[in-house]
Amino acid sequence: MDYFCFESVECISKPISVDFEKYENNIAYAIGRSLADYRKCVKNGQQEMANCFGVSIGQYRKYEAGIDVPKMHSAARWSATTGAPLPLLFKYTEYAKFFPPEELICRSYFNLIAKSNDKNFYSLLSLLSGKPEWSNCVAADDEALNFQQALDDVLTNYYFRVMKNFEAMRHFHNLSRGEMAHLLGVSAATYAKYASQAEKISISLLLYARAHVALSIDTNWAETGSTFYSLINKRRKDRTSVIEGLLQNLNKRNADNFQSMLSLFGEQHARIQQLQGALSNVPERIN
Repeated sequence: MDYFCFESVECISKPISVDFEKYENNIAYAIGRSLADYRKCVKNGQQEMANCFGVSIGQYRKYEAGIDVPKMHSAARWSATTGAPLPLLFKYTEYAKFFPPEELICRSYFNLIAKSNDKNFYSLLSLLSGKPEWSNCVAADDEALNFQQALDDVLTNYYFRVMKNFEAMRHFHNLSRGEMAHLLGVSAATYAKYASQAEKISISLLLYARAHVALSIDTNWAETGSTFYSLINKRRKDRTSVIEGLLQNLNKRNADNFQSMLSLFGEQHARIQQLQGALSNVPERIN
């Protein structure tokens, strides 16, 4: 479940009771398949993927092998770090039909979308397209928005914000905690623990998909909040739409070349940021 500003959502569908078992047959294997596809698409190693989730490589291999399912906060960390939308992990599951199709597509340039500021992103588009006007598309607050802040937000506040959303929706529909628990496929005691100890818990990623189905959550709501995580979601969608608009005007060969250039720049940009971080602690030498 993404962060969103529930109070700004004016219309919400009535919750529905769902038989989750029919959607979760072999779901760990299906999520693992999505992870393997993504890793190959962006040419990452398993250690890199483990780092994005904040887990050991052994634990990550369990995800990819379909032995275990990631926790929500680990998946949110992966999303914030890579720029990939969370629904992508459900591409091969029965839950896929409840998410927008465009959020189930792996794009090799997610890293560029996640970690470059507007100046770098739109300057690159200007260079590749030969249209100088692209370089002027810079938001006033863009310098204050970066993926590290989104990641820090996830690490410190994720479950607190998730449960705040759940509780807001529960009150909106005038549901008891027991009724909300039933809708999400967990026990009343488990839901009560989630609500009262949000900073001390970890929840399976399956609850993310269950909530979207049972509570009719719109993924666009993730763009309505004011947290860094919400702003990162909005920026990803905006930038993806811009790129997709450009690709539609190219033949397959040119489209492939365009995407390759975006991916290459994203890889180099990540290396530059890593180097800058390392050099930031090196004392300056003044002659």
